[in-house]
Parts: sequence; C-alpha cells; structure tokens
Amino acid sequence: MKRAGDVSHLSDEGVAEVFECYGGPVVATHSNVRRVTGHHRNLTEKQIQEIVRRGGLIGINLCSAFLSSDRMRACSDDVYRHLDVFLSLGAQDTVCFGTDFDGAHVPEDIRDIGGIPRLYGYLLARGLPETVLNKVFFENAWGFWKRTF
Repeated sequence: MKRAGDVSHLSDEGVAEVFECYGGPVVATHSNVRRVTGHHRNLTEKQIQEIVRRGGLIGINLCSAFLSSDRMRACSDDVYRHLDVFLSLGAQDTVCFGTDFDGAHVPEDIRDIGGIPRLYGYLLARGLPETVLNKVFFENAWGFWKRTF
C-alpha cells in the first residue's frame, strides 16, 4: 500500500515541508484555489501544480468561506470559477469533490448531497465537457484511492 499525506489543514510552510520530506502523492481533501478566494487554507497555484505532478488528489471544498469572499452569497458559479482554474492548471485528472458537508455552511443552491446532481447540470450548462465532469465527480477520486490503497 502506498501512502498519501493530506495537506488541507496545513499552513504554507507545512505544505512545503510535506513536499520536501515526502516524495509520494499528496492529497488536499478539501481545498480550493487561493487566487480565486484568498482563504489561507486554499491552495496556491504552485501547490496545485506540485500535487498534480505527484499524481495526487485535490477535493473542491463546498464550504462557502472557501468558495467566495462573500460567503453569504457563495453559489454554484463560485464552484465553477475554482474548477476552471484547477483545469487551467492541468488538474483534470487530479481534482474531485471534498465537499465538507459535515456542518460547514455551503451555498444555498447546493445545500447538501442532493444538490450535487444540480451542480453537475449547472457545470455542464456552463460548457464543461461531460468527460471532464465525470472525472471530477467520480473517476478521479475512485481511481486515486484504487491505485493508492
């Protein structure tokens, strides 16, 4: 069994230390793109690219504070903005969902697991290909855990 370290709760210094000390795949179970929303636990582009390079996994966090600087207005469009940057950084085989449904405030148009099919439809309507969405919604996470554990 291979191991994978989770960096979602680490500072930038902690993430750098994981990259320095561990050569294997790295997981950020619930982190978004810092350039889109400046939350300190969102990932920098350099961190995202390193996780992609290592064959890791990044779970998009649906917690409103990670999606938008105006957490009361976070919505599916914010998910699209983060996903769009992930994809532009080559993470089409790395990004998945790490929803944070366990008590976090999530956008009203998603609310809970029942909103995931609506989110899929919304992202499809925004022009993301079905093949990419299938990876993000299922295949990437399944494939990672299957080959890593």
